[in-house]
Amino acid sequence: MSTYEKYHDIKELYITDFSVWQDYDINNTTEIVIDAINSAEGVYVYRSHAHLLEENDFIKWLKNEKELMYYKEVSLKFREDNMIENFVLRNKEPVYFLEFNKDNKENFLKQFKISIRDIKNRISKENTIKYLEKRIYIDDPLYDQYDFIFTVGNQAILFTDIHVFTFVKAEV
Repeated sequence: MSTYEKYHDIKELYITDFSVWQDYDINNTTEIVIDAINSAEGVYVYRSHAHLLEENDFIKWLKNEKELMYYKEVSLKFREDNMIENFVLRNKEPVYFLEFNKDNKENFLKQFKISIRDIKNRISKENTIKYLEKRIYIDDPLYDQYDFIFTVGNQAILFTDIHVFTFVKAEV
C-alpha cells in the first residue's frame, strides 16, 4: 500500500460568524487559544510554511497518537464571506486530524506550542519574556510552520496563522 492510500481524500469544514484576532496581549491570546482547545472535539494540524523542512517535537509526538487520521486536503468554507481556503499536502506531509478524548487532549495541551519567533521584533523584550514564561509559547522557527483548526463537529471554532500571529475565532 502506498503512503497516499492511507489518506482520506478531503474533509470539508465551515466557519460562520467570526472575528479576526491579532493582538499581542498575552492574557487575551492565551485565553482564546486555551478556551478553544478545551471546547474542541478535535484539531486539524497542517504545515503552512516550508522554509524549514524539519519536524518539531510537537509533530513527532502527534504522529505517535493512535487516533490520528490523515487527509490529502481540508477545505474551510467561510460562510459569512463566501470564501474557501484549502489546505493540502505540503512537503509530502498530510493534514493531520486528532479527535480529542480526555487523555489525548491533556497530552495535546502539554505538547502544544505557539511560536513567537516572528513577532519578537514587534513586541518589547519585556513582553517576549512574559510570553516565554507561559508554557504554550516558544521561540522556535520550527513551530511557526504549522497551523491549527480546532473544531466541534465540522465547524471550525479557532483557526490559526501563527507565522503572523493571527487567530480567526468563531463567534458563538
